[in-house]
Amino acid sequence: RSADPTDSRLTVGKRLTKDLILSYYLDLSAKEGEDENSGSLEYRLTRYLSILGRGGDSGEIGLELNLRFQD
Repeated sequence: RSADPTDSRLTVGKRLTKDLILSYYLDLSAKEGEDENSGSLEYRLTRYLSILGRGGDSGEIGLELNLRFQD
């Protein structure tokens, strides 16, 4: 979905450990069939590599492997 300046989303996150972050998202402008509630769990394997799992109301889940290029 493309960014719309009228879209509103509330995000709450908590760092559970040094390498584990839990986040909750409430999409205040969700349309029919879109996730209103969703969440993610990110685990940092190394300074540059992390795994992100996410899911929402629709029942779809996703898994990402993120590689960061930074000093």
